[in-house]
Amino acid sequence: MKKYRVLKEFDDHEVDAIVEMDEAAAKGYLAGGLIELIVEDNDLEKIAGEEADAILKAVDARIKAAQKEFASKHDALVKAVSEKASNFHVEVGDDNTVDNDPKQGFEDFGEYTKSVIVSSKKGNQVDERLVKIEAKAAQGNNTLSGADGGFLIPPEFSNRLIERQTDQFSVLQHCDKITMSGNSLTINGCSDHDKNGTSTRYGGLVVYWVAEADQITKSSLKFRKVTLTPHKLGALVYVTEEEMSDSAINFGQRLSMKASEAINDEINEAVMFGTGVGKPMGAFGSAACVSQAKETGQAADTIVAENIINMNSIIWDQSAARGFWYYNPECLPQLETMALSVGTAGVPAYWPAGGLTANAPAMIKGRPAFRTDHMLALGDAGDIGFADWGQYLLATRGTVNTAMSTHLRFDYDEVAFKFTFRVDGRPSWDTTLRPRKGVSTRRVAPFVKLATR
Repeated sequence: MKKYRVLKEFDDHEVDAIVEMDEAAAKGYLAGGLIELIVEDNDLEKIAGEEADAILKAVDARIKAAQKEFASKHDALVKAVSEKASNFHVEVGDDNTVDNDPKQGFEDFGEYTKSVIVSSKKGNQVDERLVKIEAKAAQGNNTLSGADGGFLIPPEFSNRLIERQTDQFSVLQHCDKITMSGNSLTINGCSDHDKNGTSTRYGGLVVYWVAEADQITKSSLKFRKVTLTPHKLGALVYVTEEEMSDSAINFGQRLSMKASEAINDEINEAVMFGTGVGKPMGAFGSAACVSQAKETGQAADTIVAENIINMNSIIWDQSAARGFWYYNPECLPQLETMALSVGTAGVPAYWPAGGLTANAPAMIKGRPAFRTDHMLALGDAGDIGFADWGQYLLATRGTVNTAMSTHLRFDYDEVAFKFTFRVDGRPSWDTTLRPRKGVSTRRVAPFVKLATR
């Protein structure tokens, strides 16, 4: 029996009266709108419980379906990666951002390379960290190696090849650096190589003294173009798996340091003495470098104080203490024994106060001087020189691209590592500068070297 409220009078029942009847008897009255069911508290609890059970059951079903779908996709991804591992190749693209963690969970480069070797063995389980990199790459965050597939090397280990360069002898950090986004870059510059001529003094912009109410004579700027196109510097290194295993974690560190040293050294050489063909144009071999002639009667393979004085006088900007001197180590005995004649005696021209006991940094005319075997042999043009690298344009395209492959030398049990870097550079000056006054043959420049002796 259930209780009902009377909505319309019928038989002897008044409106709002409470009556009890079984469900079968009440069915017709409910259909006719004469009564309504009264729901008590215990009925409400029962209904709420039934609905809650239904909701929880539906949620549980959704969770199980999502778990099944995730497991299916994960298994498919792992299978696909494992199939690719037999022809394994890894690479870092220009866009080195695969995750917030630049190491992708690896402690160092050695741990990463060890993981790659183990994962590339047929039948081995692929490291989940490598799977994560693969998944990120599949979303378009980086480039892979085409049909061969592979994993990206975490950017932390590739970028550090460039960062280490600043810890070695390097001219790169002092250049006017440009980051290129395309395959070439053209820069406009004024054609202002002759300050002696009125029409060329300021690149064609002519300044006049003008009387009151007089018309100013027109002039126009003349421009030149500097085009930079990145050239590729590359190294391919084979390493046996035994060497990697024996060196363990230290292997990755040693390899990356040697790659950094090699890349840095070759770029230094190109920036200083490159031909400009397939590589940067070297500052000391360019038209923006002045070659200072030797002194009359000067002996071969010598450097005298007058050489340094004359070289310093043709540095273009004497108002700023910027730029550096460079000399081949063979030149050091010549520098340290240089003397200036004073009457019938002489004074040392290079030694700082304290002489042989001093530990002061090497300086020439108040500017730092560095020994480097990039400068030419004693007596050759370019054994000693000066450079203001702020007047050298250095363009880079991306960072060091690092790739490794276990497939290339599979039959030799060797792993191949490839390093590439794209760079171009040349002086921002297209030629030397003729000063406003002085002899017609005098030229100044941001790059100066001593001629052959």
